[in-house]
Amino acid sequence: MKSQPVRINSILRRSIRTALTLSLTLGSLASAAAFPINETFKTNSSANFTLGGTPNPAILTAGGVDPATDGWLRLTNNTGNQTGYAFYNPTFSSAQGVVVEFDYATWGGSGADGISFFLFDGTATSRIGAFGGSLGYAQKSAAFSGTGSAIPGVSKGYVGIGLDEFGNYSNAYEGRVGGFAGDVQHPSYVVIRGPGDGASTTDYPYLSAQPAGFNLSRNGGTARPSQTGVDFRHVRLIIQPDRKASVSVTNGFGAAPTNVINNFQLATTPPATYKLGFGASTGGATNYHELRNLVITAPTNLAITKTDGVSTLAQGGPVTYTVTVTNNGQSTVTGATMADTLPASINNVTWACVASVGSTCTDATGTGNSISAKSTLAVGGTATYTINGTLSATAALASTVTNTATVAAPAENTDSDLSDNTASDSDTVTAPLAADLSIN
Repeated sequence: MKSQPVRINSILRRSIRTALTLSLTLGSLASAAAFPINETFKTNSSANFTLGGTPNPAILTAGGVDPATDGWLRLTNNTGNQTGYAFYNPTFSSAQGVVVEFDYATWGGSGADGISFFLFDGTATSRIGAFGGSLGYAQKSAAFSGTGSAIPGVSKGYVGIGLDEFGNYSNAYEGRVGGFAGDVQHPSYVVIRGPGDGASTTDYPYLSAQPAGFNLSRNGGTARPSQTGVDFRHVRLIIQPDRKASVSVTNGFGAAPTNVINNFQLATTPPATYKLGFGASTGGATNYHELRNLVITAPTNLAITKTDGVSTLAQGGPVTYTVTVTNNGQSTVTGATMADTLPASINNVTWACVASVGSTCTDATGTGNSISAKSTLAVGGTATYTINGTLSATAALASTVTNTATVAAPAENTDSDLSDNTASDSDTVTAPLAADLSIN
């Protein structure tokens, strides 16, 4: 009988180990980001985000400043010498790159300083950078900190992209490394600074700055800028797996985006995993700094071609289209969707897909005029669809038969170039070929 407690203890120990293993596994899974990430910041909760700042932390305005379902992430209010932040806690692989899009509004003050977006090492403990011209990413020297001690920048930062409304993030001043000389402002620039982990004279170096060509903020006012007018602002930031960085800003509701920075090459090898964050700051001048409608995905670049190899189709004759989808991006795409609705004048439609080595046709065959087929495409991989049918014998002579195919990325990806996502083929209808005629 004395052996029974030993058995029970052994079972308990195994159960505890199993529970701990499961807990650690679930915790590990929970810490990995799953794209797409959609966070509107319109309510009073934000899953997986940590908000903070000094002397006043960032807040969600829903249910207080704004209606319960129409709020914003407010990184700073319009008082001086503030830094506010929002860290996204789960990590994601640097090998897949990242696309970050959001709306923002800066208003209600005298015009400083700006908003930063940054990536930092996924193993780091989150820490925000300095106020004022450092935009919450870079450092500030002891002479300008107001405390007699230097303020470090973001912990293990990899890249910090600033929407610099006041114009100090790009200068070599207050302890920042490199950039325009001295205390000379370059307002409404988009600025990139590089890696750092403290407050040294090599941390967070200036890399690039380009003028937006319009005001990045709307200063003053007692009400947030209209989100359907000329003061609407939207940003898309892309960091490709090969470390090329691009930034576009939409200036005005319904306007085309302005490409401010295009494929700037980041030289430093990134960490294996990223975390991401947003910062904003004020100094002697101020503004509310707010954002919402955040979407985070991975970049890709899909393309499609379509041909039947001829310029005419005979009444009652065969039709064969070849549609090829190609992954021109830098990481595998799972769930690329080819869609093609063939004209009603083409009958008895069948199709089949063949993928290149390393890629897979998720949907391999099918019938009917409405085609929607998915594939998994390795980098450089293709999925080739052969579509067969018969042109109606009553198709109007000399009419044009046009067929258009499209390719769309899955929700976790954003296609950075949509100009090659549509392909069409047009043919003129002719009389039946002699071989197609039957003798009654």
